[in-house]
Amino acid sequence: MRTTKHIRISRVSHPLVKKPILSTSPFQALSRVLEAARKSSVRPPNVPSAEQHAARLNELDVARISLAKAIRDAENSLAGKEAELAALKEKVREFEESDPAHDHQRDIDGTT
Repeated sequence: MRTTKHIRISRVSHPLVKKPILSTSPFQALSRVLEAARKSSVRPPNVPSAEQHAARLNELDVARISLAKAIRDAENSLAGKEAELAALKEKVREFEESDPAHDHQRDIDGTT
């Protein structure tokens, strides 16, 4: 009497596994799916932890606030310089329109 062993091959697909798993038992297939899930759940080395991420966000907030203050100070300084420039341009216009010789002659003659 001869006995033959039948091997049942099952095909299991899972979203974590790129290609279908061919195995001799459903337990092996599930084991491979579990291993694939373990690998995909591990944080890659280039991704920061939650604490590192929060610390980086705090650093960026401090930098953002500092830059906003520097921008505000620069804008205030610019506004002051623009006002000073406008006043100086007005003075230049007054000097260009004035005639010192005529003004002096008027002072000497006593006419106003």
